[in-house]
Amino acid sequence: MSEMMTLSEMVARYKAAAEAVPARRFVENWREMLPPGSRWQPGLPGRPDCPVCHGFGYVRSDWPLGHPLMGKVGLCDCAKGGANLALVARYSERCGLTADELRLRWTGMRMVHNDVQNAVAGVKGRMVNRQGWLYLWGGPGQGKSRMLKTAVAESISLGVQAVYMTHADLLEYLRGGYSADQKDQSSDGEYDARVEYLRGLPLLAIDEFQRARQTEWAKEADARVLDARYQRAGECVTLFAANFGPREYSNWFASRLAQFQPGELHLMAGDFRSQ
Repeated sequence: MSEMMTLSEMVARYKAAAEAVPARRFVENWREMLPPGSRWQPGLPGRPDCPVCHGFGYVRSDWPLGHPLMGKVGLCDCAKGGANLALVARYSERCGLTADELRLRWTGMRMVHNDVQNAVAGVKGRMVNRQGWLYLWGGPGQGKSRMLKTAVAESISLGVQAVYMTHADLLEYLRGGYSADQKDQSSDGEYDARVEYLRGLPLLAIDEFQRARQTEWAKEADARVLDARYQRAGECVTLFAANFGPREYSNWFASRLAQFQPGELHLMAGDFRSQ
């Protein structure tokens, strides 16, 4: 999501946009031409066929009572003039997905169990609001990895930078920066640059969380990235998929997840690959 604003600021922006609509005649039955459920009308910035804002152009955040971002709204992705093809191409190169995975869409997801439906709804909710953490956990074969990959593919198709990594790959990426700094004593910035890159991603999806060996160095590296993303949770999305509950990792991590509603979703549908 782009800039956040209050409801009154959004209304004022809409009124200004409506007044700026060129004086021209719309066909008398233009409302009948809108897609079912569309709320678009002249002056609204959204696309009439947008499945997220339904043409309104703005989406509301879902932070709890008392949070400084509670009740704020932001511009929907469809109102940004469409995805920039150059950005899509650039983001695709470093997203962690194959060419086939970049074509994944929610419409191709098998909704074979309520747990899967709830998890998909939770991930899509985070994507719509462009904020917060969500931790999916449960046994293998329930589609958790596919959900994370689809979230990244969908985001990139909208021109939003997103990256999919396993936990082990994330740590290996950071370790590579640390090793580069050790070899070249004249430059100690590669590790910090990689940390900052992961901290700043609009959407980061970490799969197979807790599968990597948790050395003291790994715990410190995790903390440097995740603590910063927690502090910035109002403007970026972090998704996790794991076989174990969050408290198996640490109470520090679980307590931060608890600040989001929902923070974790336990999938208990069983292994679909064996069915």
